[in-house]
Order: sequence, then structure tokens, then C-alpha cells
Amino acid sequence: MQKYKKYKNPMQDGRRKLDPGKHKEIKEKKLAGMTSASLAGEYGVSISLIKMIVYERRQESVRARNKEKWKDYNIHYGKEGRRIAMRKYRKKKISLGLQYNPNK
Repeated sequence: MQKYKKYKNPMQDGRRKLDPGKHKEIKEKKLAGMTSASLAGEYGVSISLIKMIVYERRQESVRARNKEKWKDYNIHYGKEGRRIAMRKYRKKKISLGLQYNPNK
């Protein structure tokens, strides 16, 4: 299981859709014969997220594909694009009630 450095509660991370403890539960249900679509409906997430949890190789391939995709974005938009994205991210964290401290 992954460790979370910044948040005591992993669900405070805006990118998290499921509690990490439910990943094992999902894998067990999938092995028991439930479909990805029914699991997605039960947990309120997408089918692709269920597949990434169950099949770890799929998650690795998706991450590699996204990394390649964003490489072009960073070259094209440069520092200004990253600056704008960070401002949006910080505003989102403040609106969630989480404090942002750039020194930590």
C-alpha cells in the first residue's frame, strides 16, 4: 500500500476517489466474479479506475502514456503554464479548507 506524506487522511487529497483500504475489497469482489461495471456502480467510480485497481499492469501503462502526453504540454506551455496551473491548484486546496504552505 502507498504511503501518504502530506495528508494524515488520504481522502483529503483531491485526486483520491477511493479510500486505499477499499482496494483490497474491490480485488476480492472481482475475483469472486463481479463485473467491473457493477463494481464501478457500487463504489461510484469509473470502470477504468476499477480496472486500474484490479490489473496493476494497466495502471503502469496508463501512467506511462500520461507521462508521455504531458511531456509535450510542458514543452509547449513552459513556466507560465505551470504557474497558472499551480495557482488554480492552490486556490482549490484553500477552498477545500486545507492550508497550503510552500515551505513544507
